[in-house]
Amino acid sequence: MRNYRTSEEKFNIIMESINTNITVVELCRKYGMASSAYYEWREKFFEGAKNGLAGNNPDAALEKENEQLKQMIGDQAMVINVFKKNLKRRTK
Repeated sequence: MRNYRTSEEKFNIIMESINTNITVVELCRKYGMASSAYYEWREKFFEGAKNGLAGNNPDAALEKENEQLKQMIGDQAMVINVFKKNLKRRTK
């Protein structure tokens, strides 16, 4: 069975490896995990730190796209309401 860890637990494990002289093998044994998982988490951790220091926000593009989609939905809702009103007038 796989161990699923929260992002907080992953963060704490990465920080423990940075702040102590414990080897990766010892750390992985301590937490009962594969070293490949540790290296994957560490790579993501450092990539996120690099992007943060560079001022890159990968979520900004998604947020912009979400705003555009919300605007489109709002526009479509207004058009639908106009069509409904016109349809009611025609059926009277």
